[in-house]
Amino acid sequence: IIVFIGFLIYSIINNFFPSIGALILLLMLPLLPWFVIKALSFNARNSAIQNIRFTFNGTYWDAFKVYILWPLLLPFTLGLIYPYLLYRQKKFLVENSTYGTTPFAFDAGPKDYYRIFLGLVIPFILVIAIGIAIQFVIPFISVLFFLVFYLYAFAFIGAKSNNLLYNSSSFAKNGFSSTMEVIEYFVIVITNSLATAFTLGFFHPFAQVRAYRYQIEHLELKSAGNLDQFIADERKQVSALGDEAAEFMDFDIGI
Repeated sequence: IIVFIGFLIYSIINNFFPSIGALILLLMLPLLPWFVIKALSFNARNSAIQNIRFTFNGTYWDAFKVYILWPLLLPFTLGLIYPYLLYRQKKFLVENSTYGTTPFAFDAGPKDYYRIFLGLVIPFILVIAIGIAIQFVIPFISVLFFLVFYLYAFAFIGAKSNNLLYNSSSFAKNGFSSTMEVIEYFVIVITNSLATAFTLGFFHPFAQVRAYRYQIEHLELKSAGNLDQFIADERKQVSALGDEAAEFMDFDIGI
């Protein structure tokens, strides 16, 4: 409600006083990393497996670099830095996350993300050529053709980057296996898009559930050993950490 009221006030100001609206947007920009940190911390804190919670320990400055500084280079590099930006954001997300007291590791590199986008170069060239040819005959069909390719590119990048994210993440030698298929995910994306459009947006929550369900159904935890023993040991460490925090909170810092 607070965010909606704030957005409503900003929209009214921006509509009548565009210069003031632009200034407000500029002043609010440094708050974006703070919102990201708080959102990730909230999600982690409210997620748990077998009574062991996740945590997120990213700093404001690290978030500022990957969500403000690096994106500023996009227009100056004609978008070519985007795969590297995506790599930095995923690395920031994974390496600042922990399961109990055990941190996650991320072993993917920038070249892995560039390889994903290079996989779209030839299809993109073919689509541009075919789309231009169709435009001279049936302009409306060319628009639909480009729209379908956009959704395919979205599904392609989504499936490939999601697989890379999980297949490159690990904690205490335990890893993951993500096996999303581009065509299968593309079918979900295009049907979700059509259903959301024809229902004027009311299908959107169901579309999100369909997409998340597909991702989860193709995600597997690969244990390097006795996972039950690891969880038991981790639970002991978390309990000890909680005891120390409780003792610290007993210290009277009031007036």
